[in-house]
Amino acid sequence: GNYLVERFNKELDLASPVFIVTPPEMSGSMMCITLPPIRGISKDLDGAVVLANMLWKEYKIEAVLFPMSLPVGVDKKETVVMVVRLSCYLYNDKVDYIRFGDAIINLVRGAKKSG
Repeated sequence: GNYLVERFNKELDLASPVFIVTPPEMSGSMMCITLPPIRGISKDLDGAVVLANMLWKEYKIEAVLFPMSLPVGVDKKETVVMVVRLSCYLYNDKVDYIRFGDAIINLVRGAKKSG
């Protein structure tokens, strides 16, 4: 989770930074992070389904996504954002998180997977 948050905030020009939603004391093998906005993806349940389908069809990545209203930005204004639940288990390794990061960055930038 930390890797993805740092990467998205570093590589993408975001109006509001992404962040870890799950409190540290509740972050074990699972955590939730906000995602950067992706053009054409609404921040509701329909958007979560569309994005999950895109990740699977284009990148063979299965992800649990959902909208959530959270205080965002300097003014902590309540805003609906897309959240992904990350699972860190034995069958996942850093390469999986790098692939997920690549996919999200490509989608944010409007690129399609090549090949």
